[in-house]
Amino acid sequence: MRQNVLAITISQEVVVTQIDSFYINRTDFQRAGEKFPDTVKRAIKSCIYDGCPGIQTIASKTNVSVRTLQRKLARAGVTYSELRIQARFELATEMLADEDTKIIDIAYELGYEDPSNFSRAFRHMVGTSPRQFRASAQLS
Repeated sequence: MRQNVLAITISQEVVVTQIDSFYINRTDFQRAGEKFPDTVKRAIKSCIYDGCPGIQTIASKTNVSVRTLQRKLARAGVTYSELRIQARFELATEMLADEDTKIIDIAYELGYEDPSNFSRAFRHMVGTSPRQFRASAQLS
């Protein structure tokens, strides 16, 4: 009987340790007063350099299920795909401000497999090519 009590005590300690490490390793992206879509966009930006993050990754980073993430974004009138596009665009404009960074490098860093896809997507969002955008930003 004594051995069973010891086994239960050890098991409880192991479970508590695992639970603690689970919560310690999770990053709380929600900032006080921040709207949920902004939190999601910030989470996307934080891991976009590792490849374009899937919705499962971002749900985990924001401590919600995929379905809850989708539901909260729908309530805000935006989709995950739209936020991912916005995050990529915002990072692209920041990176284009640095004239030493090549456009091809920006495309690859943002997860585009082909730089022409980046140029096409950028032109669709802004109405000009990344090169033209950079040139006009330097004039102002």
